[in-house]
Amino acid sequence: MATTRKKKEEHCVMHPSKENTLLCLNCGWTQKIDMPISIPMFGAITKQFGKEHRNCPKTWQLPEPPKFDAQLTKEQRIQQWLTTGRRGVSSNTMLQVIERIRCVNGSTSHPWDPSDFNRCHLLLQAVPELREGFPLLAATSKPWKALITHWDELTAMLLEEQRTKQYGSMYERMRELIDGVPRGKMFDKQPA
Repeated sequence: MATTRKKKEEHCVMHPSKENTLLCLNCGWTQKIDMPISIPMFGAITKQFGKEHRNCPKTWQLPEPPKFDAQLTKEQRIQQWLTTGRRGVSSNTMLQVIERIRCVNGSTSHPWDPSDFNRCHLLLQAVPELREGFPLLAATSKPWKALITHWDELTAMLLEEQRTKQYGSMYERMRELIDGVPRGKMFDKQPA
C-alpha cells in the first residue's frame, strides 16, 4: 500500500516587507542579500540559509501589519502608511503614479512576485480609495495593465495562499501575466 507524505510547510522564505531578505518563519532570523547577485550565488545563499534553519523550533511569529484607522482622512492614512506600512518599490510606485507623491528614488516598478503584490495589497487595505487610480497605473506599462486587469483574481490567490500556507500558484500566475507565458510553461524556457 502506497503511503502519502504530508508536504512539509516551508519556513524559510523571502521576507514579506524587507527587500532582498531571507526569513526563517520559525525563529525569526533574517539574512539580507546584497543585490545585484548572480543566480548561482543567490541559489547557494538560499540553500545554505535553508540548511542552517532546517530544524528551527517554532519560537517566533511574523508580526501583524499595522492597523489603519478608517476615521483618518485619506491623506492621514497615506502618511501613516508611508511611516509604518510594509513598503516596497511597487507599492511606492502606486502612490507615486496615483497620488503624485514622490516616495521612490527614481525607480518605479510593478509587483514582480507575491511579496511585492502583498505590499500593494496592504497599501490598498490602508487606503482603498487608491483603487480609483488603477487606470493611471494600467497606463504606465503592459505588466501593470495585466496585473490591474486581474487584480481581484490575484488578491483572492494571495489570501488563499496565506490561509493555506501552500505557495507557488500565485507566483506562476503573476509570471504568466507579466511575461505572457502560458500557465504550466513557466520553467520550460531553455537558455539561449
